[in-house]
Amino acid sequence: MVEAYKPLYTAKQTAQILLVNVATVYEMMNKGQLPYLILGKGNGSRKVRGSDLKAKSRQNHKEVQNETDMDH
Repeated sequence: MVEAYKPLYTAKQTAQILLVNVATVYEMMNKGQLPYLILGKGNGSRKVRGSDLKAKSRQNHKEVQNETDMDH
């Protein structure tokens, strides 16, 4: 569940919310499917905004729902 008061999520937290593994989160980031921020010097750490995560979560839910509808 995306928490309204928590504006940034780690890749691990994002994976738990989207019910995917962390590697999938990084793959989505690298493909431009999931917007992220880089915080810190050098490579920094990637963080996902709560609003972007909520949008992606809704999109995933719709995709799963459409697949389910097609199966019936």
